[in-house]
Amino acid sequence: MFLKKKLLNEKILLIIIFLSALLINQFSGNRGIYPVDSFGFFDSGFRVLNGEYPFKDYWIVSGPFIDYFQALLFSIFGANWQSYILQSSLLNAFLSVITFKFLREFDLDLKSSFFYTICLSVLAYPSSGTPFVDHHATFLSLIGIYFLILGIKKDKKTYWLLLPFILGFAFLSKQVPTAYLAISIILMIGLNFLSNDKNNNIRTFLLLLVSSIIFLSLVLLIFIITDTSIKNFFEQYFFYPSSIGESRYGSYKINFNNLVHDFKFIHLAFLPFFIINFIKIIKIKKYYEKINCKLFLIFLLTFISLALHQIFTKNQIFIFFLIPLFTALSHIEINVT
Repeated sequence: MFLKKKLLNEKILLIIIFLSALLINQFSGNRGIYPVDSFGFFDSGFRVLNGEYPFKDYWIVSGPFIDYFQALLFSIFGANWQSYILQSSLLNAFLSVITFKFLREFDLDLKSSFFYTICLSVLAYPSSGTPFVDHHATFLSLIGIYFLILGIKKDKKTYWLLLPFILGFAFLSKQVPTAYLAISIILMIGLNFLSNDKNNNIRTFLLLLVSSIIFLSLVLLIFIITDTSIKNFFEQYFFYPSSIGESRYGSYKINFNNLVHDFKFIHLAFLPFFIINFIKIIKIKKYYEKINCKLFLIFLLTFISLALHQIFTKNQIFIFFLIPLFTALSHIEINVT
């Protein structure tokens, strides 16, 4: 009876989280606009809806996934502002729900999981409100990281099969920070292989390989159906953005202000998580084999990747959503100790 009541309460909270995260972002998207950024995917989504395709009919350097997703929403709800910001609201809602489930998998209590998740939903996509490439790429990659950790912890095929798709959609939203976070994920998979059974490693590798092939085949099929040149794709999505990135990265210097001061609250939230795990790495033999150590390492790499990306993009700081997430992870680690 108690277990049924607990599951019922959790389901109710999931519904509340989903609706709250969706409505919070819908409200944020109606506060006002930035003429250059806010309409970025309204036009391209409408063009796809009317039979035009990215890379073929118009130049694009990031966000084809957002274009197609937006065209789908326009086809269902009509080409209007509310259906435009619905895309970012849906991602904010799904990220929040998956974050809540993720925290619960590490035995964080219902009230704390709910509180941290609501805080994250306020700081995640609402910082933009409208669909934006950095937000899409970051939040899809974060969901991929959740799936990675849950795949390691629960050893379920579903997580490994979904991981390449999530990262693929993230990369087709924006190349970076997806590439940085994908490297972090690959390193973590390698570490997991070192501490795992050989047969398990082979199965995991095959699941990832098959899923990756299926995803790439579907992308290739879309190119064929839309008669889109792969040459155009590489030129617009790889070569041109890299030429822009070289000048931006080369002209920027990392200093105390942009590395420490700007992220001071994120550092404070991460500090207990870091200290506890650092002590355990020193004291506990083969701690790297433990799921909590892998959790710590992947989020350390995530923090570094997102902080550097934030510094080099020179955009508004959008990674404050890490504060409630890292506070929750610190809470989990304190509970374990």
